[in-house]
Amino acid sequence: MFDHGGEDIGAAYLGTRGEFMLNANRVNGQANLQLAARGGIALLGGHARATRRLDRSFAMVEVPVSQAIDIYANHVKVGQTGTDGVGFIPRLIPYEVNTVSLDDAGLPLSISLDMAQKSLDPDPRSGSLVKFSARKNQSATLILTDEFGKPLAIGTRVRVDGSIAEQEVALRGLVFIPEIDYPATVVVLDGDAHPRCRFTIPATPQAELFPVLGPFACTQEDE
Repeated sequence: MFDHGGEDIGAAYLGTRGEFMLNANRVNGQANLQLAARGGIALLGGHARATRRLDRSFAMVEVPVSQAIDIYANHVKVGQTGTDGVGFIPRLIPYEVNTVSLDDAGLPLSISLDMAQKSLDPDPRSGSLVKFSARKNQSATLILTDEFGKPLAIGTRVRVDGSIAEQEVALRGLVFIPEIDYPATVVVLDGDAHPRCRFTIPATPQAELFPVLGPFACTQEDE
């Protein structure tokens, strides 16, 4: 734009972390440059986030994983968590029930995420902290044989000591244990659901996500 021998040009950018403005002009041979920023800082639950101007209810989402997780508010994607596991929801509807949920599509199979939908009923221009839990999955496939080295029969039931969940032996004596913590005591049951044998796995010797361990020989327990 030209005005009385001068030039004036400007640009503005509106992002998730605020509004940024640049203005440059030249009047009577003198150049001027102006930079401006407008926004807010949200402080909640020990977390700080640079945001746009905070004029509505908002929330922070906390997930104990470093991978980026998509965040949905009222079934609309509103952002992602950062490497610190924290994400920001800039706008919620006050005095109404707002839903917050996550999408675990980007997570590795070794992590299970709390997928339960959370509900918020915020006051106007207030902040809410929404926490989701996560846990690391530990599973393994065991190779089980009898005392003669032959695979245990298909359908033989197995459980990890301390758990009531039972798994069944498949082909070639293989049984998949979906949750296992080491050291683990594995109990093989007989047809009457009594312990047939038990053995202890002190720790997984492999670094694979789903290790195959064994073979482990099932020797009849003494009466």
